[in-house]
Amino acid sequence: MAAVHGYEAPVLPYAGWHGYPSGDAACSVVIFAPSQVEMAEFLSLHPGTDKRLTHPVSIFLIKSATGRIALFDLGLSEKWTSTVPQEKLAWYEERFGVTVLAELDEVLAARGVEANQVETVVLSHHHFDHIGNISLFPSAEVIVGPATREHIKALEGRPRVKELSWHHSPTRIASFEHSYDVFSDGSFLLVSTPGHTAGHLAALVRTSSPSEPDKPHGEYVLLAADCCHHPLVARADAPPNEPRYRMGCWREPGESLAEPPKHSMHEDYVQAELSLERVKAAGRRDEIMVVLAHDFEQWERWGGKEVFVKGVKLNDWKEKGMKRA
Repeated sequence: MAAVHGYEAPVLPYAGWHGYPSGDAACSVVIFAPSQVEMAEFLSLHPGTDKRLTHPVSIFLIKSATGRIALFDLGLSEKWTSTVPQEKLAWYEERFGVTVLAELDEVLAARGVEANQVETVVLSHHHFDHIGNISLFPSAEVIVGPATREHIKALEGRPRVKELSWHHSPTRIASFEHSYDVFSDGSFLLVSTPGHTAGHLAALVRTSSPSEPDKPHGEYVLLAADCCHHPLVARADAPPNEPRYRMGCWREPGESLAEPPKHSMHEDYVQAELSLERVKAAGRRDEIMVVLAHDFEQWERWGGKEVFVKGVKLNDWKEKGMKRA
């Protein structure tokens, strides 16, 4: 776990806006959670308790209007123990209680999608609960953020891997400084959200076209991966009578109570807070619904464990009342 730097100074809300993507193409988006992790609340929420919470591990199936198929994150495989450093396996098993309900190829097959139909796999970052079993998709191009490929052993020697770089003029969209257009039509854009890891990615996906008369800007889901891990932290505007929670940070046994907490799940805690503020700024727009990778509160409202494997379609989320109030 990473050290926390600058914890004493919370970042300010982000106020910038760079506009919606051009074009009118839209995608269908289905979310699955065929695996789960159980972890102590203080890992994801500050202040938090030792209470252990079960978090879904979300995977997103994205289909373009022309039939192109992509996945955003791969969740956990039954072989997940092979994706972590073996000398730290006991630590992972103790800190994260893992349950795999179904393998991803089985989940997709139930939706009529064969693994060889998947054209693109985006990995939001390199952590074990997002990289799944990439060998299931041998023909897919894999897209990762900057400084990510080297951390994923399964990508060694793989021929079609695109590691993005933001060392060029900004490609601003929505509330984000950099973006990459996966389908080249404005319907599926990867955006830079560093902090949790250096190359962490989120995705802005158009789910309804702006050509529809009652949706002048269209509708979007923002797949925010691990920009944070707890729904209380993701709230765009916390009610005035509620405490202001922050992303999880903690002290290890024996560390001084006179010092701020020094540990978190984020490589750069302050950068993660800055990225989260950009995510929250997008979520304040009526046309955008933010979806975190591990948001148990959203899943409970959408059907809970009954739909983890079957999946939930996110299109028309506004008329379905799916967005958090």
